[in-house]
Amino acid sequence: MSGDGTGPMRAFVLHPDIVASPNAREPARALEEAVSLAAALPELDVADSAVVRLTKVAPGTLFGK
Repeated sequence: MSGDGTGPMRAFVLHPDIVASPNAREPARALEEAVSLAAALPELDVADSAVVRLTKVAPGTLFGK
C-alpha cells in the first residue's frame, strides 16, 4: 500500500479529546481502540499515536476541506 510498493504504509493515529464533550469516552481508551483497528489493516504500520486535546469542534480542522 505504500506509494512505491516497497513496504507498509506508515500511519500516525490521532484521537481528538474534545473538552466541550463531557459525556465522551475516556480518550486513552478510544485511542487504544483506534490504534488496534489501524494495526489490523494489512500493510499498515502504526508509527505512533497521540490524543489531541481540542477546546471546540471545527469540522474543517478535523477532516480537512
